[in-house]
Amino acid sequence: MDEHEYVGTDTNVLKAQLRVAASRQDVAAENVRRLVCALVDKMKADGAPPEKVVIEVKMAFLGGATMRAANNQNQLRDRERFLAEAVSWCIQQYYDEHASATRSEAKD
Repeated sequence: MDEHEYVGTDTNVLKAQLRVAASRQDVAAENVRRLVCALVDKMKADGAPPEKVVIEVKMAFLGGATMRAANNQNQLRDRERFLAEAVSWCIQQYYDEHASATRSEAKD
């Protein structure tokens, strides 16, 4: 099993997985998306407000580094676009009524 295919249920594990996956160019965007969505679901279920979830996703995605650490302008633009996409996934997942209904059905 590829380390990026596993999606844990602990918030810290999910953040660590997202940090690693987002930093590697050989990881498919869909795998990063799954990690973002799993982290959003976990944090929302734990009662985190949307702004906290977005901040945590961005911090995990950046891995504590700044965007300025990119080697060149093309890498920087690509990383900024990927981060914007991750934030979009985060917001969509947080407010997705279907995902929320599925989560509450699973709890019942």
